[in-house]
Amino acid sequence: MARMIGKLVLVMVLTVGGACGNEAASPPVATPSTRPVPAPQPPEPLLRRVDLVGATIAPVKADGRQWDGLGAQANKLILNGLSAALASATPYAAAMRFLSEPATQALAKPDVTGVAELYIDGQLVKRHTLAKIQDSFTPQWTDVAWENVTPKRARLRIVLYDADLTAADPIGIMDLNGDDLLAAQWDGNVRQVLVSKQTNRQALFVAVSVM
Repeated sequence: MARMIGKLVLVMVLTVGGACGNEAASPPVATPSTRPVPAPQPPEPLLRRVDLVGATIAPVKADGRQWDGLGAQANKLILNGLSAALASATPYAAAMRFLSEPATQALAKPDVTGVAELYIDGQLVKRHTLAKIQDSFTPQWTDVAWENVTPKRARLRIVLYDADLTAADPIGIMDLNGDDLLAAQWDGNVRQVLVSKQTNRQALFVAVSVM
């Protein structure tokens, strides 16, 4: 009887061992990946056309002298009036009212020219030379435009100066970024971008139109 029980135990051990060996030799079963597949990214929007329309220049230089003529010192009332206009709730409208006043209009005005450049990812794409606008605080230009602009990667740089007969007085260097361009597109009209902090209050606004 004991011999029979021993044989039975031996058969069971061999059977179980063989089964375990067969499982170890079986190839692994492939399971599908649970990692999410990234959604395709939409293309970046393009601005069909960006136009530099004009600029608004302060009635005096940063040091208080007039742009042309003998460079006479401006009246303190002019400087105070400019500060008040820029600090108002509607700085562009206030600045235009201030510039239209007889005392301001009597000041010598600059002959404004310069360049306007579009950069994409820091690379220059297209440069425009701006025609000289004689004796004006509010020069305007036509056909200064760039097409198919990617706003998130764009920077618009405007460099202005007063082209005197003997020398060129710098007015200022100002940069407009993608947010400025998108805001102009949202306005659906010409947008006056405040740039006075970039130019020590010599250039006040840059006008752009975006479609």
